[in-house]
This record gives sequence, structure tokens and C-alpha cells, in this order.
Amino acid sequence: MANNSRFLILEGWHEPNLASRLMKLCLQRLSQDWTDLYGHGVLVAESFVDPQQFLGTCYKASGWTLLGPTQGYRRSRQDFYLAHDCPKQLWVRELSPGARTVLRGRNTPEALRSVASTHAPECLQTPEELQQMRLYFEGLTDWRKRKSDFYGANRNQPTYTHLKLSTLLPFQVAV
Repeated sequence: MANNSRFLILEGWHEPNLASRLMKLCLQRLSQDWTDLYGHGVLVAESFVDPQQFLGTCYKASGWTLLGPTQGYRRSRQDFYLAHDCPKQLWVRELSPGARTVLRGRNTPEALRSVASTHAPECLQTPEELQQMRLYFEGLTDWRKRKSDFYGANRNQPTYTHLKLSTLLPFQVAV
């Protein structure tokens, strides 16, 4: 997955369909350029749009799919995020036919197998099982909110169970 971090056409350069034409030309060569540099192609491109400033019209016109708003975090360091309360729109575009299937772990191309082997396996639970797990975990207290529930004599069993189960599950449940 490659991120399109900036796409802006400045005032005075507006031509009919310029944004979608530029986007098409860039996306046509992205996967090959990535292969030349990193040894494997790009399956999906993503971009974030600030809805307070832009509508994302060029992404819609170029065949991108709006997945919805983010949760309003920004990257602070390599592995740390901070809330900024300004959710962005997440737009994605498949660059290769069947990219969603490949990203789920099925039919992994030879060039991606070495990278894919370091990632968690596909979730084997049914949607109903995932819903039951989500409902169960919603009833548990979050140990990060009150340290007395985690440290010392007040540690309760459901919180410990939640921690133990969450370390054993090879996937994230996002509902």
C-alpha cells in the first residue's frame, strides 16, 4: 500500500479534468516504479482528505473509494499517534485486479510472499463469533483508565482475561 500524501492543483492551473488525468498517469506508473525500487509492486493506494478544506472530488472522479472518516489521530513518532480531533476522509484505490483478496492473504503473488510471511494470518472467525467477542470485551474495564484495577490487590479477573486473550489473538477486531 502506498500513501498519496499530497495532491494539490494550485490556483491558476485549473483545466477541465486535469486532476483526474494527472492522478491516472501517476497511478499507472506507481506500481512499476515501486517494483523497480523495492522489488514488488503496489496493490493499493490510499490518501487522506481534510473535509474541512477539501471535498475529495478528484478522488471520486478518478475512481477511488471513500472508506469513511479516520478516528482523528496523527502520527507523532514512528510508532506513536496523538489525537487531534480533526478526522480525515480515507480514500483508497486498487491498482491491481483482486488486490483486496491478495491483502486478505489469499493468492499472494510470489514477489510478496516473503513480506506476507511476517504478518499475522487471516482471521478465521465468522462475523457472528467476532460480534460475540466484541460484546464480551465491551463489558470489561479498561486497565489503562484506572491503575488500581491493574496494579496491586484490586486487580480483577476479567481485566486479566482480556489482556491474556488479546495477546493470543492474531488479528484486530474493528467494528
